[in-house]
Amino acid sequence: MSHLNRDGHLNKLGRQASQKLKRRSSLQRLSKREQGRFQELLATLVHELGNPIAAMRLRGQMFKRQLPHELDPFARRASDTVDLMLAASRRMEAILRNMSSVADESQGDPFVMARVQGLLDEAMYFSRERCSAHDVTVSIDPFDADLGVICREGQVLQILINLLNNSCDALQNAQDKWIRLSVFDRASTVEIVITDSGKGIDPALREHLFNPFVTTKGPGEGHGLGLHASRQIAEQHRGSLVLDETHPNTCFVLSLPK
Repeated sequence: MSHLNRDGHLNKLGRQASQKLKRRSSLQRLSKREQGRFQELLATLVHELGNPIAAMRLRGQMFKRQLPHELDPFARRASDTVDLMLAASRRMEAILRNMSSVADESQGDPFVMARVQGLLDEAMYFSRERCSAHDVTVSIDPFDADLGVICREGQVLQILINLLNNSCDALQNAQDKWIRLSVFDRASTVEIVITDSGKGIDPALREHLFNPFVTTKGPGEGHGLGLHASRQIAEQHRGSLVLDETHPNTCFVLSLPK
């Protein structure tokens, strides 16, 4: 199946499933069929994204090997740019690796103690271009720079990048455009709060917001997989991801164990 046809197929499946879920008055548990469809689409996305990312990494490595030992200023800038591309490709491959392990806790990167500051900095780096394109300002409230969480770094980055990108997309037509990241040190957990200048989520969507194929984006702009996968990752970390329905703005709270 071509990339174009595959994209159309994914969009069609996403729209059909989203309409089906919205018609339900209550949904306590996803059916096995829906879970299977979600896993199938997730595997397809990992495959379709993994191939071009791997090609980009290999091209970058070939370029680096062909550079002379002594670099003029232009070649030095080109080399630095390729280094950034290689670092980004390695991180994207790690994220894809962790996406494929969402359904299986036994796979993926090991759990490590990671600095929250480093996770936020890296997530902002990967979301920088999208936020800049939409003129969205991102800020971090001051917090203890040594604060850490026990996590699979790639998976937590996946959550943070997804939340940041969702906020950027939601604010592209807004007049007031900002995202604020706040971190709170609780007794046994760390709360990472992502708040943006949006006015919250439509009450009709809140009940199903974390279900697969449910999206607040327009047709063809999203498959409704990100929040579902993000919540699964948070729960595999013995944490949680929730929408703060009491906040006047759009606010998600990610809790992770220390």
